[in-house]
Amino acid sequence: MIHNGSSLMKKRKPYLMYAAVLLLVLAVIANGWSAFGQKSADKKALEEQQKKLKQQIAYNQKLLDEARKNKKSSLAEINLLNAQIKKRTALLRTIESEMGYLSQQLELHTRTVEQLTLEINRLKTSYSKAILLSYKMRESDDRILYILASENLNQAWKRMRFLQRIASGRKDLFVQLNTSLEKQILTGRMIRNQLNEKQMLKDHKERESLGLTVEKEKKNQALSRIQKQEHQIVAEINRQKKEAAALDARISQIIQQEISKSATKKTETTPKAKEAVVVDTRLSGSFASNKGKLPWPVEKGTISGTFGTHKHPDFDVYTENNGIDFLTNAGSQARAVFEGEVSEVIQLPSYYAVLIRHGEYFTLYSKLQSVFVRKGEKVETGHLIGLIRTGEAGTEFHFEIWQGRTKQNPQAWLRR
Repeated sequence: MIHNGSSLMKKRKPYLMYAAVLLLVLAVIANGWSAFGQKSADKKALEEQQKKLKQQIAYNQKLLDEARKNKKSSLAEINLLNAQIKKRTALLRTIESEMGYLSQQLELHTRTVEQLTLEINRLKTSYSKAILLSYKMRESDDRILYILASENLNQAWKRMRFLQRIASGRKDLFVQLNTSLEKQILTGRMIRNQLNEKQMLKDHKERESLGLTVEKEKKNQALSRIQKQEHQIVAEINRQKKEAAALDARISQIIQQEISKSATKKTETTPKAKEAVVVDTRLSGSFASNKGKLPWPVEKGTISGTFGTHKHPDFDVYTENNGIDFLTNAGSQARAVFEGEVSEVIQLPSYYAVLIRHGEYFTLYSKLQSVFVRKGEKVETGHLIGLIRTGEAGTEFHFEIWQGRTKQNPQAWLRR
């Protein structure tokens, strides 16, 4: 019996359906793996953040142990405990975020595997029908009759190629779908393994929560010990505020003098003066282009005070911070964050401060016990500026960045 066009279309439908199913499955796979790649990148960032916070907490603990050896350093202990509590709280938030990402990944890939399983089952049904149809065609010589019923040789060739593509395409489609399903099953296994990681994170969170509770209790104990000294501590903080205000006024004066000096140079026409202006411009551009990439002014440390106006977390006093403060090890030294020239070495009643010019930008290194540089000296990045002073509040270092007479937030400039 010769097949007509209608019967031919009926035989083509299963294979057209296979192609549609394959496109759908490939779309699901593409979306799933794309989302997985994004989530993996997010998870990696969280893991890196968690690693850094752990390192900072461990370093803070060393500083705390050092401060507790000095019975006069109760204020330093409180400052360090405040810094430690902030870091521990940030670590807990990071752990919670990582646990959330793991849950989202598991949910996403579970849905993807379910969708693929449904499509595979549909394909298997269609595939079984196609196998049965192919078997019947083979037994009744329908394939040969189908080719012989062609109107001409060209049509016969096309029908023969079509039958070959059906046989080959059916096998390729099934292999591809099974391969895709295996990939998703492997992904599902990986996510289930990450469930174990999630449980480990949960245990870690509980340990960090306990550590946070202990540190808060230790802080309360330290505050109780110095309760009788609160008046003296507030008086010391106010004294430091006055000293900082005096330093601020002195810096503004020096910067104004430097700006005036540069303005005078711009009006001069000697080659030497013109060269000085060019150097300032080069330094300004280089310094500005390194925003967010400048090295820390201390080798190791933890940020204990941030830019802006703040109320002290434990005492009824407000402070205006023109830069940021670091708590570091006794014996630590301040380092230049960029090449420049020492504009001034400032001596205050309790400590030294060094102002370095980088074109139109200035950096200040304050609360130094001794200074290793002198006015007019050229310095390179990493140049040792001075020994950081150890006082009642511990080994604390103060750092500022100015653009002309405008104060900058150093945290936006320093490498994280």
